[in-house]
Amino acid sequence: MPNAQLEGNGIERCCVPSPAARKLLREAASRLSLSVRGYHRVLKVARTIADIPGNSGLDTSDVAEALQYRPPRIAPFPPLNVRYEPEEGNR
Repeated sequence: MPNAQLEGNGIERCCVPSPAARKLLREAASRLSLSVRGYHRVLKVARTIADIPGNSGLDTSDVAEALQYRPPRIAPFPPLNVRYEPEEGNR
């Protein structure tokens, strides 16, 4: 089944990481504040990476590479410290 069609339990069944890879993914999920969706997306990308050479399981290198493909988190814009003062004629 293609990764695009995997959902929920299917992801957990088909994308089984090794214990070390699972630990890496959990630590990354905590540090990066991954949502469940983000966690599953990393698993699916890692599965694709492992499939290329024909590996049956997910290793730490597969998970680490998948994490590198995540887009960088963009911090929200800081509040602007600008005071609006109307011009003399517009009061």
